[in-house]
Amino acid sequence: LEGKLLTFVDTPGHEAFSTMRQAGANATDLVVLVVAADTGVQPQTVEVITMVQRLRRPVVLALNKIDRGDALVPRILAELSEKFHLDSEEIGGDVPTVRTSATEGTGIQDLIRALLRVSEATDLTVEVEEPASQEGSGKSSSTSSSNSNTMELLVLEARPTARAGATITAIPRTGDRKSVV
Repeated sequence: LEGKLLTFVDTPGHEAFSTMRQAGANATDLVVLVVAADTGVQPQTVEVITMVQRLRRPVVLALNKIDRGDALVPRILAELSEKFHLDSEEIGGDVPTVRTSATEGTGIQDLIRALLRVSEATDLTVEVEEPASQEGSGKSSSTSSSNSNTMELLVLEARPTARAGATITAIPRTGDRKSVV
């Protein structure tokens, strides 16, 4: 949108994935807090809010499933404000809030605009002036398997480990991970 690129780290909302949510929170600069408008604040929502506040990450609130007839938006906004001091712009606060419906595609462009607005306001931009270092950071790489499938990766970080191989953090650019592994 608007010639800008965003990278998302999506973590599972199921309560069993606490460690993954913590890793996601640690790796991000900006958090989209997704709250289902039909069920409201859940224990894992509280967990994420605690992480985000401890890490002092800016938040954009996405109220999803807004198309459902049983949406509880006023109750959710009041609870987030009263219990967690997350005051939505809809009630005079400073937390950008977007109403979305994943099934209908409603509000997605507004969510992206809100993310861009917050990232620009908090100066979350990256200026690349030279190629990445020899260690592979930021380099494009590809891997393939014996069945000729190829996957191109943008390597963000590569560190040798005590065991064989390296720990690599990468973003897939093209290809299918399942066909390469």
